[in-house]
Amino acid sequence: MRGAWFAFPLCIVCAGLALSQVRPDAVKPPDPKDLEADIRVAKAGGKYAELLAVLRVPDDLARYGAFHDFGRWSAAAYAGHENLPRGYWVYVHPNWFLWGKLAPKRPFGPEQATGAPDTAAGGRPAAAKVWPTAWTPEASGGDAWLELEYAGRVAPIAILVHGAGSLAGLAKITAPASEKEEVVLWQPAAPGGAPPDVLVIPVTTAMPVARLKLHVAPDASGTAIDAVGLLDRSGLTHWAVSATASNFAAAPRIPVQLGPQIVGGPFGGRAHAQEGLRRRYGGVGTGEAVELGLDWLARHQTQDEGFWDCDGFGNRCEGEACDGMGYPLYDPGVTGLALLAFLGAGHTQASEEYGPTVGAGLKYLRRIQDPEGCFGTQTGHFMYNHAIATLAMAEAYGMTRSPLLRPAVENALAFLYRAQNPHPSGQGKLAWRYTVTPGDNDTCVTGWVVMVLKSAKLSGLEVPEEALAGARAWLDVMTDPDTGRVGYVQKGVSPVRAPGREQKWPRSRSEAITAVGMLSRILLGEDPTKSEVIQRGTKLCLERLPTWNESDGSIDHYYWYAGTLALFQIGGREWTEWNQSMKDALVDHQRQDGCARGSWDPIGPWGEDGGRVYSTALLTLCLEVYFRYGKVFGTK
Repeated sequence: MRGAWFAFPLCIVCAGLALSQVRPDAVKPPDPKDLEADIRVAKAGGKYAELLAVLRVPDDLARYGAFHDFGRWSAAAYAGHENLPRGYWVYVHPNWFLWGKLAPKRPFGPEQATGAPDTAAGGRPAAAKVWPTAWTPEASGGDAWLELEYAGRVAPIAILVHGAGSLAGLAKITAPASEKEEVVLWQPAAPGGAPPDVLVIPVTTAMPVARLKLHVAPDASGTAIDAVGLLDRSGLTHWAVSATASNFAAAPRIPVQLGPQIVGGPFGGRAHAQEGLRRRYGGVGTGEAVELGLDWLARHQTQDEGFWDCDGFGNRCEGEACDGMGYPLYDPGVTGLALLAFLGAGHTQASEEYGPTVGAGLKYLRRIQDPEGCFGTQTGHFMYNHAIATLAMAEAYGMTRSPLLRPAVENALAFLYRAQNPHPSGQGKLAWRYTVTPGDNDTCVTGWVVMVLKSAKLSGLEVPEEALAGARAWLDVMTDPDTGRVGYVQKGVSPVRAPGREQKWPRSRSEAITAVGMLSRILLGEDPTKSEVIQRGTKLCLERLPTWNESDGSIDHYYWYAGTLALFQIGGREWTEWNQSMKDALVDHQRQDGCARGSWDPIGPWGEDGGRVYSTALLTLCLEVYFRYGKVFGTK
């Protein structure tokens, strides 16, 4: 957000506003009465409450239009002004309105259908047969309707109707063509049947719409609508900002127990499990560290193209530019890592907070996917880029089931299957390396691919057993059964270092590849409580706990990431010991100053390759481990 502006705190007093602490050099603020209509619009259909500040930025009209619901932003300073409150930013020309919190929604009310979906299938209380986080019409009979308004006019290619009960009662969807005329955009081909939880309705008309009206048939018992999105040609889904309805069901007299309220099946616990799991495992500081890490990443995403620029992210800095540039060759890979950090915290392209950030990143990956399915150019060690980008796309698809993402994920997986080396025996497959079937293999690239295959299976995509069997066979080749140490390209040998880095970052200070091997075995179905090589590898990792000590060369962010995922799966005393060391190393060394606030310095054997974006994304992912994945074997 750029432009001259002034800020003044606001307190709502009865019907008006009391203004105080106006900057002495600012232009005269608008009359509070003149703001009343804009404030109603800025509430985005009742989504926000507790107005904190108004910032006059008329120049932002060109960038954001007359209305823009930006979502949560936590900048403490902006254009020379200090101590800005964290909040939700909404632009209604010529002002930004900063809100303190999301407003509560009435159970079953029409406002429940605004915003992104927030009612998971797993959270449906079957006995009560009610879904208070979705609009539900009265059951007394008669036609019912739900009218939704969007922030601007959209020419959709599809309408996405997310149901929380039955959608069988949905009779038609219309849009106003004029003040007195409606156009029918959809009607069911035939009555009856059991529609899916999400209706994907292609739109053949090119008419832009800003409002939709959903009509429900009489006596349509159990109809409940969670959210309705307009999917545009760029892949962005627009969610309603306000809603009205003919009626809605009364709140139940018995309490309703809800499960995790996020779309996404196996990934669905991320957003709503965060606080409980952080309290159990994370403790003080981890939640704030994740929020600061995501904030830094969001601030340093390229403005128009949606990717994270390894060597150019400093162009997005406010004030003194951050240091720690990486190599531009790895832009697709670090973009995947950054997206994984947002996805790991429960943010998708449909989220109120960081939705535009995630959507822009996914759009970038789709744009750079070549006809063979590879993300980015096929030069150098490109399989790292492709595997990490595929992992991000697979998780995004698994969390949203977006029909636009599935073809990209399937093509990317097909490229991985073609890239897998054949087994030397001539039967089956083995593993992966830097390029397509080069003949040699390594555990690092293979470990990333195993994570991709696991996420693909969790997302409901088919993964050939031959690919999984090859990865298992490679791990057996690389693991020393006596020590549990896993090699990179040689059995039981410590991790490699780039030329010239061995002295500063000794291989003996890290068990990165052992951790990758342990994690891969667990994801491939090997029970850590019964596997001797996993138990021996765990012992090796506990002898090299995370320690932020540059002088002895023990810093290795990639090791800490793989070790954190593996030890979390193993659980028990071993996890407790690792977790404490990991938290101490990360929370205490996160930057708290200037534009770098929320990031981690790219110190370590691979820091100069990926740079500050790489380190910040990877370490944010470490602190999300408590809720990012469930336990494969239910360990404690």
